[in-house]
Amino acid sequence: MQANTSYGCASIVIPVTCCALLFCWPFAEVLALDPRPADLVAIGKVVEDPQHFNLHRVRFQGTITKITAIPNQGGCGTFPGYVFQFQDETGSIEVFDVGWCSEGSSAAPLLVVNPVRNGDRCSIAATVMYSTHAPGPLLRARLQWIGEVGN
Repeated sequence: MQANTSYGCASIVIPVTCCALLFCWPFAEVLALDPRPADLVAIGKVVEDPQHFNLHRVRFQGTITKITAIPNQGGCGTFPGYVFQFQDETGSIEVFDVGWCSEGSSAAPLLVVNPVRNGDRCSIAATVMYSTHAPGPLLRARLQWIGEVGN
């Protein structure tokens, strides 16, 4: 007599698919998806209470300084990535821009598409990322949008 060990395809496929999706996407990216429009926030407010803004999309208005290009770090390694300081009257925050990469498809960082220079005033939307466990900068933001001041 043989035992029936068939549980059906759906009972295995759904959990395996969920695990694959969870571990294939960068976890912080998944958590950082925020469909609401970004609120205009002073950088000093984020610096004072970074945990409150962690993984939230916010909008800053200020000046770009200290732009650094990092070769082959944007869009699947086909573009440079960028790190820059963004400051307003209340403080400064490090912002990074690497575009995106997924299954061989990529998009250039926003600073490649919309070139800016040190000293340019603009408005940006970014996802705040704060960690108490990571080495290096504990507070930074990932650039999601860049435009003119007032937009």
